[in-house]
Amino acid sequence: MAANPLRELDDRRPAPPRAHPYREIGRQAVHYTLDRAGIEHTDEEVVGLVAQIERLKPFSDVVDALALVKAAERNWSFSPTGTPTC
Repeated sequence: MAANPLRELDDRRPAPPRAHPYREIGRQAVHYTLDRAGIEHTDEEVVGLVAQIERLKPFSDVVDALALVKAAERNWSFSPTGTPTC
């Protein structure tokens, strides 16, 4: 059986970065933003801010739009270039 050149290329690619949980991404973003603004803060304050952000209610048009997407039950896929297709 002939070797698959695409598989060989795939074997040489570095592993994708490990996914971070949503809260960790939020914590990093808040920490970075406060640092850039020159606002002194502790890790506990950042964790508290992220917790409060999670409690925010979405805008009503977002809820409506998500309901439409769910109702349509679209199966999204992506081309090799990352372009979404329906």
